[in-house]
Amino acid sequence: MAERPRTAFDPHDPALAPVQHEVLTGLLEHCPVSWSERHGGFWSLTKFDDVVAAARQHETFTVEQGVIVPALGATTPIPPAQVDPPEHGKYRKILLPFFNAKAVLEYEGLIRGIVREAIAEFASRGTAELAQELAHPVPTVAIAAILGLDRGQWREIRDLVDDYLLAATKGSEDRRKAAGAFERFVRSAVEARRGRPATDRLGVIVNSEIDGAPIPDHMVVGMVHVLVTAGHETTINGIANVLCHLLTVPGLKDRVLADSSLLPAVIGESLRLESPVMCMARTVVSDVQVRGVELSADDKVLLLYGAANLDPERFEAPTRFRLGRERSHIAFGSGPHRCVGEHLAMVEMRVTVQEVLDTIPDVRIPDGEVPVWGSGAVRRGVRVLPVEFTPV
Repeated sequence: MAERPRTAFDPHDPALAPVQHEVLTGLLEHCPVSWSERHGGFWSLTKFDDVVAAARQHETFTVEQGVIVPALGATTPIPPAQVDPPEHGKYRKILLPFFNAKAVLEYEGLIRGIVREAIAEFASRGTAELAQELAHPVPTVAIAAILGLDRGQWREIRDLVDDYLLAATKGSEDRRKAAGAFERFVRSAVEARRGRPATDRLGVIVNSEIDGAPIPDHMVVGMVHVLVTAGHETTINGIANVLCHLLTVPGLKDRVLADSSLLPAVIGESLRLESPVMCMARTVVSDVQVRGVELSADDKVLLLYGAANLDPERFEAPTRFRLGRERSHIAFGSGPHRCVGEHLAMVEMRVTVQEVLDTIPDVRIPDGEVPVWGSGAVRRGVRVLPVEFTPV
């Protein structure tokens, strides 16, 4: 077998954040299929067509042995994200009525109220740090309110999820402890509703049936686990990133202020350029070749969405923010495991930007200040976004 193309790529390396475009572009150009010894060893697929193909071939690239490298220490599967078809579809069918495009429009008023409450906390100051003061609370409060959890617990939920995801960079014992703390929270929410008449959406979900039988307890815990995690982290990054682009791309804010119909395109291009989920993992089921490189059974594989969305064969001038692109991105994934919460995320991003521009239209980054980016497998986003504006 030919020598494996090797790199030192590590999606969790904190030094990656300021140079992520350069690193991903280098992989695309010089090593589109490569092997890294980090975290026990994994392949990276970077080209758009390769990532899409692997995401749609569950017979060859399975999710059932984990979707993050290294494993985060969860003790239960997390359906539907970690279940292959055809079982995957049964779990997804339970969630779709609450998160399809029509359903999430019913949450717009709720979300708008949450955004307004967050903005009101800092609007009279004339300064804010939008990543922590706006992007963080909005999705976490929203998913809690939508599911029926206590909105006042949003900081606890945020901290539990943050600790769980950050543990990817730590040892196995730290990963186990962080996962255990988060799972205890989820299990408590499930047990309070399991076997009882449903009084909220979470109650409906945890008491659902598959093929006429109750969902096993550990699978219910996993399903709520992924709902809370996905409803929190990725949308936090999406909101912070689009606000950052709005304030740093020359002329973009003024264009949106003059024509709000541009906002969906702005959000889409922001998601493409800085995919909040940089990658998700698969495991090779049987030996397969990708671009002439042999991948062996049981090898871990990262599908680098962040790189695929910068593929020059798919997008002209891919590292530039450009409205009007005709080709779609895969920031929400592709194939059967495309993000079930994408419609909710889009509404949250749209409403947040609308409310910011309506309330503090002269918002800007102060002279001498710069946004601070962070990176990780599921954590690509602006960590610090200082702004100033005329106090309201």
